[in-house]
Amino acid sequence: KENVCRVTHFDMLRGVKSALKESQVIWVIGTPSLSEKVIWQRSQVLYGNDHRPLSYEKDAKLEQYVDERIQSVYEQCAIPKLSRIVHHSKLGELPDKRSY
Repeated sequence: KENVCRVTHFDMLRGVKSALKESQVIWVIGTPSLSEKVIWQRSQVLYGNDHRPLSYEKDAKLEQYVDERIQSVYEQCAIPKLSRIVHHSKLGELPDKRSY
């Protein structure tokens, strides 16, 4: 559709900046995908010596890690990507932009 810009990868926002700026409505559906290797490595650094072993199992319905420590590592990596979307879209800065 002419008034819809679908973006699936936010690592390279160069071509999307103008579309985000011109948009009146921005839907962020889902969360950024991150490399399992990155999640594993960061989890090992932070929690590898804990008495309780790490579990990398995911809940199929919720698409979240069952182990809250692993989920927190994922969220710490995903939040900056989502923050970049908000920053580039100028949500909260321009009077005609709203976030819900």
